[in-house]
Amino acid sequence: MLSIEDGKDAVRLARRHAEDAAGLARPKAHPAPQGVLAERRGAFVTLWSGLALRGCVGVPEPTMRLADALREGAEGAVRDPRFPPVTRREMDALRVEVSVLTPPLALVCDPEELPQRILVGTHGLVVRHARAAGLLLPQVPVEHGMTAEEFLGATCRKAGLGADAWRARDGLRWSTFEAEVFEEAEPRGPVHRRGEERPEVA
Repeated sequence: MLSIEDGKDAVRLARRHAEDAAGLARPKAHPAPQGVLAERRGAFVTLWSGLALRGCVGVPEPTMRLADALREGAEGAVRDPRFPPVTRREMDALRVEVSVLTPPLALVCDPEELPQRILVGTHGLVVRHARAAGLLLPQVPVEHGMTAEEFLGATCRKAGLGADAWRARDGLRWSTFEAEVFEEAEPRGPVHRRGEERPEVA
């Protein structure tokens, strides 16, 4: 389990990389990562404009150091193809959220058993079929009030499949993972762990 100080370091590093990518500051060398930032971890960086998603990109598997995964996620979130690129001025109003992932675990069962094997609010989902893949973070079904079945369908849609593909589609490969989520209470504000009481902000 990451400490709150680990979470603060991760969010602050993600913000610096996002600001660099948006042109808010000239990119510069960052200190060599230490502690958890030097460990191989998957991670996603999410940018929020109020309650509206502004970008979310990450590295789902522990293929690189957490510091490097945060850089890739932050740079990708600034240029998330679903939205216009984030501008320098806009970064001042965006909140940064970081999700540090556990390694994915294969979920092998019959399709009708899938909803019972998923813990909404705890599990994130990955589905793969041929060259298609879709991933949704654990907080997504909570934010949208999804049932396990709706979560499965939304993950299939993320992969470009039909929402009911999970019910009968042969060749689907499912994995679950968990995430520790840290977020700014306000742009550049105090950082807290998702699920814990938000700190007071001025």
